[in-house]
Amino acid sequence: MAGDALLDAREAAAFLEAVDKVRARVTLQLGPSPSVDDAVTFVAHLHRSVDKVMQQAGERGMHVDCAEGCDWCCHVKVEVTPPEVWRIARAICAWPNDAVDALQTRLEERAAALHEDKRKGIRRPCVFLQDKRCSIYAVRPATCRRAHSASVECCARCSADIPQHLDLLMGAEAMMKGTLMAFQQAGLDSSVCELGEAVGRALAGCQVMAENCLQNGLL
Repeated sequence: MAGDALLDAREAAAFLEAVDKVRARVTLQLGPSPSVDDAVTFVAHLHRSVDKVMQQAGERGMHVDCAEGCDWCCHVKVEVTPPEVWRIARAICAWPNDAVDALQTRLEERAAALHEDKRKGIRRPCVFLQDKRCSIYAVRPATCRRAHSASVECCARCSADIPQHLDLLMGAEAMMKGTLMAFQQAGLDSSVCELGEAVGRALAGCQVMAENCLQNGLL
């Protein structure tokens, strides 16, 4: 977890206890043999819970410098879980065909440049960022939902130390980590992958499935 080194023994123990409570609750709600659909449905609950943590922090007067149209954090690597990928892919499949085609082109171009970007340390905007707005905002991953900064000036300087609220990170991280552990316990795919690459593969898989269904007269 980000900020582990800043936790004292009591705080670390409290965090681990919170993670285990989330794991137990999610395991109970998923049931003994959850399907991929169950995981996708549950990850939507996780996203709402992370949103609630962030909202309640604002209601308590905790200062966050993020605002609509601010996209500094949309230039870093984002890790997602498979249920999040499928949730995003399903939402994208409801877009108009030309919008989906344009996105797939951008995803392919980004995938081709990924190795060179890593080698040169290039920071590109997220492939889902369009006109300084997130095109998948409603289904964005938990990693994006918990992202925040107390100083937009630090973000603009690409500072290595972005001031964040530790209790916000801990609350969101406990839910994310506990949910991931429950998925692992249930035998669901819980591998973590890069957002653009994973969604690109999922969309390609959906297209192949649709073509097979058409060929077999199922659509």
